[in-house]
Amino acid sequence: MRKILLFFMMAVLYCNSFTQEMSWDWSASLSSNSENYANKIAIDQQQNMFILGCFQDTLITGTDTLLSIGTQSVYIIKIGYSGNFLWSKKMSPETFSYGSLDVDADGNLYCGISFWGSLVFDETTYTGNAVLLKFSPEGDLIWTNEISSSTESTNLKKITFNNAGNIFIGGTFENDIQMDTISRTGGVMRLISYLIEMDTAGNAMGIKIIGDEDWEAMVGGLVDIEADDEGYTVLFHTTGNYDYGNGVVTPSCYGPVIVRFNNEQVCQWATYQNDFANFVDIVDFYADNSGIYLTGVYLESFSVDTCSITHPLAGLGANAAAPFVLKLNQEGHCLWLKSYIDDDELSGFGYGISADNDKNIYVMIAFNDTAVLGEDTLIGNGIISDVFGYDDILICKLDSLGVPVWAGNCGDMAGRNTGSIYTSELGDVFFVGYSIENIEIKAEIKNSFIAKKNNTYPPYPAGPVSGPTELCSNTEGNVFEISYVFNTDYYSWELPAGFAGTSDGTSIIVTVEPGAESGYIIVTPVNSNGTGEPSQIYVTVTETPEVPVVTFSDGTLYSSAASGNQWYNSEGIIEGATGDSYIPLVSDLYYVVVSNGSCSASSIDIDVTVSSPELTKNSIRIFPNPTNGIIHITNAENSRIEIRNIIGAVIMTKTISGSNNTIDLSGFAEGTYLMKITSSNKVITKKVVVSK
Repeated sequence: MRKILLFFMMAVLYCNSFTQEMSWDWSASLSSNSENYANKIAIDQQQNMFILGCFQDTLITGTDTLLSIGTQSVYIIKIGYSGNFLWSKKMSPETFSYGSLDVDADGNLYCGISFWGSLVFDETTYTGNAVLLKFSPEGDLIWTNEISSSTESTNLKKITFNNAGNIFIGGTFENDIQMDTISRTGGVMRLISYLIEMDTAGNAMGIKIIGDEDWEAMVGGLVDIEADDEGYTVLFHTTGNYDYGNGVVTPSCYGPVIVRFNNEQVCQWATYQNDFANFVDIVDFYADNSGIYLTGVYLESFSVDTCSITHPLAGLGANAAAPFVLKLNQEGHCLWLKSYIDDDELSGFGYGISADNDKNIYVMIAFNDTAVLGEDTLIGNGIISDVFGYDDILICKLDSLGVPVWAGNCGDMAGRNTGSIYTSELGDVFFVGYSIENIEIKAEIKNSFIAKKNNTYPPYPAGPVSGPTELCSNTEGNVFEISYVFNTDYYSWELPAGFAGTSDGTSIIVTVEPGAESGYIIVTPVNSNGTGEPSQIYVTVTETPEVPVVTFSDGTLYSSAASGNQWYNSEGIIEGATGDSYIPLVSDLYYVVVSNGSCSASSIDIDVTVSSPELTKNSIRIFPNPTNGIIHITNAENSRIEIRNIIGAVIMTKTISGSNNTIDLSGFAEGTYLMKITSSNKVITKKVVVSK
């Protein structure tokens, strides 16, 4: 998860960068006739955006119009990768406090809302202090669960997932807290932090509290949680001395504390700032398996372990405030510490931080004077608004050591109001915020906006290729395809020898020529920055037999193929007729299909008439028929007798001379046989049944 909590306001959607032009690929607005604030953002694996915010009166999202109930309502919106609105939901609390959201690997959305009084959603009224809702990717409600307390001071501030896929929610409460049948108590009139672990079915598995009635109150309490494979990291704002367990204790301190827990919820370490003269505020952090990234503000100087920075104007107190970026390892020790300022006065805050899979870091900084990043300088407007604070926002990308890669000054009207930014694993930047129409007259109308910027990186890896894994030679119309790959301009398809087909899209239609070889069909996503990881499918080719030729001679059908034959007539398959010849019993259309494994070829139809103008069925007597073995033949003098079984194999031949003859079939198994009688260009075929 690469989510950044960011406090900002922005009136422009274009930034000038010093090494790379930074422009938004698309932007969209959430129009309202009153105030609306886009607060939080989450992204699923298909790069769809989920946005949480609040509004008054009317909010227009794509083709949907939402009407608030009371003074303020909460909205959830899903937006597609290209900026298209997909669906929206509305909730109506009496008073909205906090909200958070996150998405699991299956695209299900989890949304937490803290409120005072009650909350109405989908004709259901909730009366606890906070509610957690799970939605399907299509926006259908799957389940809800409530957090309750005897006071109205319970806040749900963060949702995340641990390495087992279970849900972690965190926040603060006073006196007591309960979810399902699990409850905990804390000190009276003391602000206590909590962590609740839940399964994906919405059942509470346990509540961990941090702080009790003997401890001094937290100021702000739990602020944020970030989970990774090894555990989770928590940001607290505190006053007081704390024992986090496992021998980890912080003395009486004021300000932010970063605490690390393993997957068994055992505290590993804590780091804190305990120097009031050099006040440090951690505004946001992000954790992954390589370490922990933090940003915020310091006064005059700041040190962690052996890392330290000093403002050029140290001694000016609050006027020597500057943003910092800090990276800790998994044990909480400093890897590096950076500040991006010049020799002049700079008042600013680092408001958001994240990292991609290559450990590049993305930081949002509010400032009002001058910021130096690498060899380049960004100049602010030098004005500090008495209402909104720092007037410029910059976005910068740092490499894994904190060296600037690119940055952009996004203009004025940056303020300490709620918004959110997200960086994908490969560096796409998504964010939401809102703008004020006229800062000079302190206008009350605010419209939220959404924007997305593609980073300059190769495409994502290609997904699985779908299509047949066994093909016949000399076939066409075989379709192979993959799903759309993000950040891809076109697709390069590679085919085995003897395959034909061209495409630069997500699918290709393939012809398999005679003599084609088995092999891999490979597809690679491509853009101007390189190629993504390819995907492939192995296809086995079986040679299709030659088209057989059927001839009819002396009452027998013959196939040009020596093996693999199956004879058919107009009624379908002729059971047992699999030889290279077949004696038809009735006039009909006949053809043969020759198979080689799963591949086959069919002859053209041949029209057969079974008759003899000189030797007819009525002039010859064969009796008894059925027979138990001995059969008599009359009126067939000077003839050749040929007997075949039902599959066409010759099992007896005999020449007869007189008009009355006897043939012994007693050695034959029961069944049907074909008797062919040929006499000087006269031919007839009779069916004989042996029944013992």
